[in-house]
Amino acid sequence: MKANVCGDLSLFTTLREDKTSRLDFANGTTEHATVCGSVLLRVVNQATGELEDRLLDDVVYTPNAKVNLISMDYLQTTGNYRLTCAFDQKTAWMSKPGTILSLTCLTTSTGSEVRW
Repeated sequence: MKANVCGDLSLFTTLREDKTSRLDFANGTTEHATVCGSVLLRVVNQATGELEDRLLDDVVYTPNAKVNLISMDYLQTTGNYRLTCAFDQKTAWMSKPGTILSLTCLTTSTGSEVRW
């Protein structure tokens, strides 16, 4: 299952019980989530330079998530964003008319993480 995942209930603006979603993570662990909802994101739209609120729907909650995950497939198919990657693949842009969101991969002591 490709999913948006959040481990912090306080970030959700809406919650609902959902059918059990099986989440298979890249580290080999599996979680079962029964709650999903929407999370409000504050992002800089690089097309306008403005700080904007964006609602991310279809986010599943699992208390064991160490980081929050946003599915690129979800953004492309549901949000109609186009994905463009830099040659070094450390920066990606999700864009559609009037909106450009930048995602940067940072290497940390615990591995790589994506921030926007």
